[in-house]
Amino acid sequence: MASTTNHEEGELKSYSQDRSVYQRQFAALLNDNFYAIIEIDLNGQIATWNRGAQRIYGYSASQALSMNIRDFIPKERQVEAQELLDNIARGKTVRLLESDRLARGGRSIRVWLSINPVYDDNNAIIGAIAIERDFTASQQTREEIRQLNEELVKRTDELNKRQERSRIILETAPDAIIIIDDGGVVREFNQAAVDTFGYSAKEAIGCNVSMLMPSPFQEHHNGYIANYRKTGKSRVFCQRRVVVGLRKNGTKFPMALTVSEIDQMGLFVGIARDISARRQLQSDLAKARNSEQERIGREIHDGLGQRLTGLSMMAASLRLKLAESYSPHTEIAKEISEQLNLAIDEARRIAHGLSPLQQINGGLADMLALLAADTRKATGIAVCFENLTGQPGLVEDRTAAMQLYRITQEAINNAIKHANANTISIKLLIDNDGEAQLLVVDDGCGFEYHHDDKEGIGLRVMRYRADVIGCELTIESSPGEGTCIRNKLGSLLLPDAGLTE
Repeated sequence: MASTTNHEEGELKSYSQDRSVYQRQFAALLNDNFYAIIEIDLNGQIATWNRGAQRIYGYSASQALSMNIRDFIPKERQVEAQELLDNIARGKTVRLLESDRLARGGRSIRVWLSINPVYDDNNAIIGAIAIERDFTASQQTREEIRQLNEELVKRTDELNKRQERSRIILETAPDAIIIIDDGGVVREFNQAAVDTFGYSAKEAIGCNVSMLMPSPFQEHHNGYIANYRKTGKSRVFCQRRVVVGLRKNGTKFPMALTVSEIDQMGLFVGIARDISARRQLQSDLAKARNSEQERIGREIHDGLGQRLTGLSMMAASLRLKLAESYSPHTEIAKEISEQLNLAIDEARRIAHGLSPLQQINGGLADMLALLAADTRKATGIAVCFENLTGQPGLVEDRTAAMQLYRITQEAINNAIKHANANTISIKLLIDNDGEAQLLVVDDGCGFEYHHDDKEGIGLRVMRYRADVIGCELTIESSPGEGTCIRNKLGSLLLPDAGLTE
């Protein structure tokens, strides 16, 4: 399984690298200031206008993109221009044509030009790329133009091959790959995405990607992109996160998502994997483990606890009888009775630790309140709990509640043992986006946190527990500033997006 995953990740990495090389080569070509490179559609509408075109014709890219190629052709050349467009539509290539053009202000210039058709993925002609050289002031040799055209053809062939390879990887990748623009509109939707979400590529492309996520994330998604464009900061890029997806049929499911930006293209690529089966397996294991812990807790409480209680009563009776007879063994009997009472208390604590949810009638909030009180009593540290949600039964699933309890328990232990905290605050709250969160905040020494493979076993266990129940766990800390363990409970509160598909 691990080797398969590594192979898949290698393919995706190769796809990303190929696309990046393609983008850099194409960008370098467009940034050429010597030759005009102009892309048009079959109606002559200008789609690409590089620096060289701006230098030769005197129009900026923003101006030229609203114009038609006929705007730069003299009246006496208009028939010739239409013939060129017709030939391009039939797949013909025009090379080394000498012609007249109109620059800004009506200034006449003489250019050499070559025109090549542009094809889409279905091998249909959608336009043309013209490469032009102004030789009005200085005559340029035909040989240079020929060489330039050959170089353009060579580069175009190389880019087409790389693009085809990238397309094959995209379509055969086992993970859903979705490319969107900075408006959130879907531009690419591979076969795995079709299988995962239930939409065909034709249905998805051109729509907003928010249709693949449930509320409240659906309503807020475009705001996230706009905020990133404004600030240049994002908490989600290049980080694997577990989020909730929405299928075409309306069902919600957990998925692992990684989002990256494609440099200087105004595009974002998301790689998503449906983890419903893995989440179900983790849930089954967690439930089995909790069930076994509850069984052991019951046996300790009902079996061992009752037996110890009986022995304690016998020891107390024995101590009274020895005291009445003034036996020298009275103190020994008293010690035995006291030790048995301590053993009873210890058994009860062990039973409660194995199954805290079973020992109290309430839900997660009551569990956390009792945990805070017990820790405060045992350590003398100021540990407080606040439920600011107004919902005592915020998390009804027993497995999820138990995992959140264990995360909180581990966070408190870390704050006491490693951070020397004086106060610890446990809070259940609803944030400004309407999302429920569980926070454990301490005023300890803090640390320089980096999410990597060097995390301690305690942090890794907390992260694993959060992943089991679909909870997003983040750690915020810096030296001298304390630590905040933040658990976002969004998916736990969705009736059909919890632990199963």
